Amino acid sequence: MPKYLVTGSTDRGTYSLQSELPGMGVEPTPQAVTSLLHFIDLQRNQAISEVQGQDWVWYLMDVVFRGEWGLVRALMQFSADSSVLVTDIENLVLGLQGKMLPKTDLVHGDMGFTQVLLQNGAVSGVLDWNQAGYGDVTQDLMSLWYSLLGYADSRDLVLQQALQQSDREAVRIHAAYKMLADVSWHINKPGGDAISAIARARIAICLIRQT
Repeated sequence: MPKYLVTGSTDRGTYSLQSELPGMGVEPTPQAVTSLLHFIDLQRNQAISEVQGQDWVWYLMDVVFRGEWGLVRALMQFSADSSVLVTDIENLVLGLQGKMLPKTDLVHGDMGFTQVLLQNGAVSGVLDWNQAGYGDVTQDLMSLWYSLLGYADSRDLVLQQALQQSDREAVRIHAAYKMLADVSWHINKPGGDAISAIARARIAICLIRQT
């Protein structure tokens, strides 16, 4: 994990200067992804205290089942395609609002493969821990899975791990949150590619329906 040397903000957003970490980004081969899965496994039962980070379970359950924080509303209002997408995502998690998710793990919050540096085949650094909190590490597994949708072997490896270490219901909830978060981010960001984001979510829905 890098150290934050300088943080600040301008009228264009926030910024941070972090210490340099060894390693480099690589192609998400199954071997590289396996190294990251070992790293993520270290986050289990390592929850940080409530005053140090976000309660990810509370937040994502609010987003997925109560439409809070505007993510669902943004999709409902953006286009007919995104509105239908919301309905399909809701159907994935129908009846799961009472599901209890653990809050015992350290959660990165945005564990895409592009956040990872590797050196000599091992994870040497993971970037952007500013959203770190506590919750269910399945969230990071499904975030990683979502970032690998175009790499079938690596993608399936992550999903298999998530299903083995958690369960089908938790996997669906975390996948639903990631879809909503990704599409709404592109809708709200200037220059975002909402059409591609919706198409990506459609692929994810088809894959999750098969679990």
